[in-house]
Amino acid sequence: MLLKLAWRNLWRQKRRTILTACALALALILSLVMRSTQEGSYANNIENSARFSTGLIQLQHSDFAETQSIDDLLPEDDAFIDIAKQISDVERALPRIESFSLAAAGEKSKGVMVLGVIPELEDDYSGIASKLVDGEFLTRDDKQVLIGQGLAEYFKLGVGDEVVLYGQGYRGQTAAGLYTIKGVLHFPISRLDNQLIYMPLSLAQTLFSTDKQVTSWVLHTRDLPHLEQTVNQLKQVYSERGEAAGFTGQVNVRDWKDLSPEMAQQIAMDKAGEYL
Repeated sequence: MLLKLAWRNLWRQKRRTILTACALALALILSLVMRSTQEGSYANNIENSARFSTGLIQLQHSDFAETQSIDDLLPEDDAFIDIAKQISDVERALPRIESFSLAAAGEKSKGVMVLGVIPELEDDYSGIASKLVDGEFLTRDDKQVLIGQGLAEYFKLGVGDEVVLYGQGYRGQTAAGLYTIKGVLHFPISRLDNQLIYMPLSLAQTLFSTDKQVTSWVLHTRDLPHLEQTVNQLKQVYSERGEAAGFTGQVNVRDWKDLSPEMAQQIAMDKAGEYL
């Protein structure tokens, strides 16, 4: 009876009912479009940030996140990384060495972050060669380095000049070398532009005396919404098969939220405001 009365009441004023229904439908459509656009922008930002910096997932030594020490390494061999590649959602795997050194040229010195990569894999993943403003990009067997434009300006260096790197290598060994600058990169993030030095992975392993070891393996997945599931799979397989791969310690699997907490917090705050 109540439903019948309500239905009859709705159509007593047809114009009012139709206008109200259209207004509600329009508001719902606009809300859905706005949420879809927002979620799409989040995914795009996460992808771009991951490719340019941390990757969506990193495999690290269990102590590396806390110590950032060159002593806490993972193997750089097929037996180790093939465990990850067997997971269907893992699309790419890139080995890296990340460590800090003191750079010096002339009478100036500055703390820098040294990034050892396989150049062709890194460029295919992040398009780093497009950031070149002078010189040439690296090849796998180069004994030269790329330097951020801000850092080059600080030292007043250019292509063909030399920079000294000095720091601590694996197990307390001295990490020191003189390197020729092959190219200058410009990064939109000043923090990177002012302190980043790229070199081939093999050259970084020689500098830090790590042999065939790396500080991290950067992984990229095919499907961002399945990232959490992929992280859980990686944790499980490395827990079960890490020793068989020649690594007896625990592998720490970190996703982009753990690697870039500032970005994760910004997205969470933006979502909260949008829901409100």
